[in-house]
Amino acid sequence: MAQDDISNIILDSINMGWWIKDNVKKMIIVSDLVKEKLGMDNHEISFAGYLGLVREDYRDRIAKELAVAFDAYLNTFEQTLPFHKQNNKDEEVWVHLKKIRNINHNGYTVALGSLQ
Repeated sequence: MAQDDISNIILDSINMGWWIKDNVKKMIIVSDLVKEKLGMDNHEISFAGYLGLVREDYRDRIAKELAVAFDAYLNTFEQTLPFHKQNNKDEEVWVHLKKIRNINHNGYTVALGSLQ
């Protein structure tokens, strides 16, 4: 069994998905579980689109905190917050969002995290 298969089985068993903020593409790329949980149409969404899913009364504060958390020198961010599903804005889901760390990938920095 491949290592990716094992990782996916473990993540699925604890209802956890992953996300990557790609600074070159200016997109957030998400796992199947995050895509499903947030009702997304595909595995990529712009950063603005992602923030647009955060419930309005949390959005400004979270946008400011994420801007700091995505700084290359800060490796911590953890919040539980409400999102609207992309495919049904009337449906709300509470998720635990965590930025795990920044890594250098092909010469540029990407942020990695989890969503549960």
